[in-house]
Amino acid sequence: MARLSHVVFALCAALAQVAPASAQQACRVTISSSSGAGGGACVVGSTSGSIQVPGGPSVAFVVADPCEFTITNGPFNGITGTATKVDKC
Repeated sequence: MARLSHVVFALCAALAQVAPASAQQACRVTISSSSGAGGGACVVGSTSGSIQVPGGPSVAFVVADPCEFTITNGPFNGITGTATKVDKC
């Protein structure tokens, strides 16, 4: 029985080393308008926020891990947005 518990312990330790916890992805959010104005932010993981476009609207967005970007209060004419994976903020 003691050997079995040692084997189980060794297997659990090996699995913990093979499958480390995943870190949340950092994303660079960029909002731009057809007039050339825009703004950006860096976010980590799933989050929401807003960016004020100079001379334009405040654009609310949601970023889902990993960097899936959605404008939540649009659409706006001439406004686009993206989220791009980066190493860190």
